[in-house]
Amino acid sequence: MFGRKNDAVVHDRFEEVSFNLIGNTAHSVMKDKETGVLYYMASSPNGIGLTPLLGIDKTPIVDLKD
Repeated sequence: MFGRKNDAVVHDRFEEVSFNLIGNTAHSVMKDKETGVLYYMASSPNGIGLTPLLGIDKTPIVDLKD
């Protein structure tokens, strides 16, 4: 579902907005191209966590720019 551009599986609905590698943990912000909702993803050898980014009013942060 969430593939890096050089991975074998890349899903066209999501794009990686930013990426940072700290130690063995990868931190990414992913954008859903259909809804514009931004997600934070952290992945390490122990697993993957994914959550939508929320604003101060607890609604999802949406980026509609292409």
